[in-house]
Amino acid sequence: MKFPQTLRLRGCEGVNVPDLAALDAGISRYVGKPGEEVRALSSLALGHYRKCVQKGELVPADKATADALGVAFDAPKPSKPKEG
Repeated sequence: MKFPQTLRLRGCEGVNVPDLAALDAGISRYVGKPGEEVRALSSLALGHYRKCVQKGELVPADKATADALGVAFDAPKPSKPKEG
């Protein structure tokens, strides 16, 4: 697998996952805004994001990301409009 890999991830409520590429550059920021792209610069970073997905801290935002991480892709369910 070639690096860097671009992943699209969504965060779960109340969980902060550090962006490893930003930390390497001396910037403190987190992954998980809706459909945010993050770059995995190494197999170590890819493994970190895979663990975060497996623990339920992050969710793949697209099938390509799920495939890169070796996890199943569950498409988000459309929200129901509020009545009234």
